[in-house]
Amino acid sequence: MYHYKRSLVTRYPHLDLLLPLELVNSRFASRGQLVDALATPEDLDAWLQTNAERLEVDLSDVSVTRATPALLDRFRLLRAAVHDSLAAAIEAAPPSPAAVQLLNEAAAAAPRFPRLDVRDGAYHLHMVDGADSEAVVLASVARATMDLLVGPDLGRLRRCSGPGCVLFFLRERRRREWCSDACGNRARVARHYEHHRQAALRR
Repeated sequence: MYHYKRSLVTRYPHLDLLLPLELVNSRFASRGQLVDALATPEDLDAWLQTNAERLEVDLSDVSVTRATPALLDRFRLLRAAVHDSLAAAIEAAPPSPAAVQLLNEAAAAAPRFPRLDVRDGAYHLHMVDGADSEAVVLASVARATMDLLVGPDLGRLRRCSGPGCVLFFLRERRRREWCSDACGNRARVARHYEHHRQAALRR
């Protein structure tokens, strides 16, 4: 099972979204500065624990007990590929071939196969990942990204329009353009201020 020390990790704006969005949103803006919530292996431990229910793998069943610097590097590379792919989709632009290649490689590194078991006289089928636990976790994120890119939720994918915000989110209401009510409030305040500033200049 993954463990982390609460005092060592950087909190990120967890919005209870799909796994790819939770990963790209681990790089966010705070007080006008970009913050990386995957700066240390402990940060990655915390991110994995926070998003354990979204991963295809049961973290209690894998052998990794602490994230390593090498796994952190792989996750940061994967995050960049996910970010580039989602941003391209929003802008209806061609995705980066390098990003697509990295997603494919991460997904392929943990091949899955069915295994049949018999328990209490009944057949049970479950999927098994034939790779090391680190590859399994990376593959889970890559596959979730692919599902988003080809699935029905892609049309709801948005970038937050809040001032200075860089987060991605899935729009639930037709006109919503912010990742959270806080960003919506900041956007309204900024518009109000700009309206009064423009009115003052016209006087």
